[in-house]
Amino acid sequence: MKIFKRGKSVRNLMIFIIFSLYYLYVIRSIVDGHGVFNKEKFFSFFLDQKLLLGLGLVALWSIFKMKRYSKEIIPLFGLFIFFKSFYMFYESGHKVILLGTFVYLPMAFLLYLLWVEELGSSLLNPNFYKNQLYRKDKYPFWLTLTDNKGREYAGQLTNWDEYSCFTCIKPYKKGLRGLVNITVHFLGRKFVAQGLVMTGYDDGLGIKFVQGGEKKGSTLGWKDFYAIMVDRGMI
Repeated sequence: MKIFKRGKSVRNLMIFIIFSLYYLYVIRSIVDGHGVFNKEKFFSFFLDQKLLLGLGLVALWSIFKMKRYSKEIIPLFGLFIFFKSFYMFYESGHKVILLGTFVYLPMAFLLYLLWVEELGSSLLNPNFYKNQLYRKDKYPFWLTLTDNKGREYAGQLTNWDEYSCFTCIKPYKKGLRGLVNITVHFLGRKFVAQGLVMTGYDDGLGIKFVQGGEKKGSTLGWKDFYAIMVDRGMI
């Protein structure tokens, strides 16, 4: 899977991982009674926390690359921070640390749930294997993809959800990026939407729909198509 463009969830979670490391350093500063802007103490703290720092770096890498194993790394990292923080409260009895510990945990859990949802999106799950022959009975939804230069490509939907889809393109063109328009042909009607190319796999593309990106004058968009899929039990 190639990642061409990353969403806000990647940036937000990476910031949270970095914040978590600094948060733990701040708590250690409170316990030890020194300032948080002490460079010597800052570097000394992370030199003593090689395992935590390594885990944080692995978490950052897995998030940036949008790897599936990040679903195991992130909870491990979050629990490590939580228990370290709680131990420092136990060590010092400082109520501010206790408050920070129990504010941190639900924040980490919420971001984790959002991340799991992101990894489960259609644009990251092609629903086919490389060199797999296309089967019309398995993927009956055909579309036309139009790039920002007006060139058209035929394609098949292989996976879809409310906010994104994955489609095989024939003929596949390398370097197909940016905004694209897709027109799904179904039940003798056309469903038109605009999206951003986010990922690529084999000869397919993962597309995230742009809010309000339906063509002007079109009566049917992606939301209409998705609603039909839900009504027919095809989601």
